[in-house]
Amino acid sequence: METLSDNKQDRILKISAYKYRVRYLYEQVEETDPETGEKRTVHRAEEVEVNNPNDPAEVRKAITRDRYPADVVEELLSGFARGENVIEFMRYQNWRKLAAHAAAGAFYKTEFEDLINSEIIEVQLPFSETLQGGKHEALADYALKAKVNTYPDPVTNTVRVYLSYLTPEHRSLLENDNEVTITKHKGLKL
Repeated sequence: METLSDNKQDRILKISAYKYRVRYLYEQVEETDPETGEKRTVHRAEEVEVNNPNDPAEVRKAITRDRYPADVVEELLSGFARGENVIEFMRYQNWRKLAAHAAAGAFYKTEFEDLINSEIIEVQLPFSETLQGGKHEALADYALKAKVNTYPDPVTNTVRVYLSYLTPEHRSLLENDNEVTITKHKGLKL
């Protein structure tokens, strides 16, 4: 969506008697016009339609449902319970945080930088090393206490752990272990 103003007052636009557009993730981008070759400033923002732009719950719900309709959420929840689509489920949770932030009045894309730059860290390691006395017992203990998404696979004798943050100590220990695989995924897809 291109807009013409960078005024934060334009976060809410009235489009009819009982309909409004609420904008978020606003940014100015320099682009080259393909026809003239001249540089121009383009104003962009995501937006959703709501009846009451001053109701944070309605705005949060509209932003969440715009990206994740109810049927998609149902599918994510079902898969998540079985250890499937865990990364996309975590992205859904991050999107809900973004929606809450926007509903509270955040407008500029820079106000969402922490979420935009967030990561989902997938760690796959030998199950035996997560048991008591194993070299990754501390990570397993942390994962259980923090209720982190952890999925054992008895067929391959591995455990998949999905985290938003790794302490420097855990990161160093895991990165230096040739039996461990660490994969980083973007926390949000914009």
